[in-house]
Amino acid sequence: MTMTTTRSAEVLRTQCEAGVATYLSQVHADHRSRYLKIGIVSAALTGFGTILASRQFGFTPALAGIPFAVGFLGSYAVGLITQDSDDHNHASAFEEVCGSVMDDEEEDESDGQGDAE
Repeated sequence: MTMTTTRSAEVLRTQCEAGVATYLSQVHADHRSRYLKIGIVSAALTGFGTILASRQFGFTPALAGIPFAVGFLGSYAVGLITQDSDDHNHASAFEEVCGSVMDDEEEDESDGQGDAE
């Protein structure tokens, strides 16, 4: 095995040993992070658009904070609400991958025991 393959196998084994709850927690954090990034971009675009519109239509640029806040908070709220919508699929995939990893380890251990006899 190469160094990269060995390292990947160790990381995968460590994740499998940590359990499905830890895996789902990481998936949820990644999901929230993705929506937070979307919220930042949408807030910046709507806020900037409102500032430009304020010059054209004569209202105060401070009102740009409203669409900024709505874009940011709305996107993050969607991330929070939907973070566990695919838990069943993620848990099934986790069990499938970790089941095959554990089966491979058991085969490797049984192969090693046969050589010692």
